Amino acid sequence: MKEIDQIRSAAPASLTTARFMTHKSVQSVSMAARVNLAAKDDDSHANLGWHRGFNGFLSHPIGKGDKSVEVALIPGLFELAVYRGADRLACMALQGVAVRDADAWLDAELEKLALKPVSGQSPSYEMPPETDAIETYSTDGQAETFAALSAWFSLSAAILSEFAGRNSDLSPGPVRCWAHHYDLATEVNFDGAGAEQSTTVGVGFSPGDEHYGEPYFYISPWSEIDTKDLPAPPVTGHWHTDEFVGIVATATEALSLADMRRDLPAFVESGFRICRDKLGV
Repeated sequence: MKEIDQIRSAAPASLTTARFMTHKSVQSVSMAARVNLAAKDDDSHANLGWHRGFNGFLSHPIGKGDKSVEVALIPGLFELAVYRGADRLACMALQGVAVRDADAWLDAELEKLALKPVSGQSPSYEMPPETDAIETYSTDGQAETFAALSAWFSLSAAILSEFAGRNSDLSPGPVRCWAHHYDLATEVNFDGAGAEQSTTVGVGFSPGDEHYGEPYFYISPWSEIDTKDLPAPPVTGHWHTDEFVGIVATATEALSLADMRRDLPAFVESGFRICRDKLGV
């Protein structure tokens, strides 16, 4: 089934269980890097990439030289895996598996490589209560929603990577998933890395959160902007001004577009231009 067909196969509001389950399981992927890599001040050592080849989240390489590996979560199949380049060294289907048992399996795989285990480790941030409460992984008869959520991430990874490529002269950050918020994003910093005060525009995709109970794309400016007389996004979407300010296109709004693969990149570019204008950069 094609990516857009998979997206359209499940209503946006039906993806909640898949979001909570994959958000929980992706913590193990992030933790494998967190405990085995030198810490960075911005926590970027623990963020994740999206691999469009196998449609999954991938940690930074851990281990030494040509023996290093990446830990992965494949949301569509709901599997944990360990890769070395294109080679899958091991995998574990998570359906019906206790969280502690999944971590124990990953510990054993890491131990084979003389790497530190993830069991007993906890992230330094709070998780959504629905995610935090999960003790056993389950697709709950919702394999279609896991595939649809995976397709949303895959589509967004392509769109965000293309945005970064088109705007390479502005040195956007890499497209990465931050396991805390569980969003896939890049950022343009108009003041340069290391500046005490930064003027930025974040461009990203969230599978849903406390703001929206469905996936959404966002373009979010910083520093503070005047929220009076905000211009309407020309392609789709709306302004969000509660707790964060940004132009948002929910999955429902995206699905109303005639051609998502054509029109969502146009939404991102137009929203980015509007945010730059509001920031005066």
